[in-house]
Amino acid sequence: LMVHFPSDWDATVASKQARQEEWLALERIYYSGEARSIGVSHFCPRHIYDILEVATVLPSINQVEYHVGSQDIDNVRETCDKLGI
Repeated sequence: LMVHFPSDWDATVASKQARQEEWLALERIYYSGEARSIGVSHFCPRHIYDILEVATVLPSINQVEYHVGSQDIDNVRETCDKLGI
């Protein structure tokens, strides 16, 4: 189970607090046994660090689109490697 995007599509309710609340909701599902793992998708390092401030479970994955010609412009791969995600 994962949060697909660190914002809403209109960027009207996107915030650090919203990301943290979403993550804590995923943790409740995880601890209830209804999910074997929880993760994120399309999170940049800042978004990852936002949730790590409240997390008791490390995201199991950060699904990010990479393809020929794409670059890791915000060092998300390096950050995830460093954190064990």
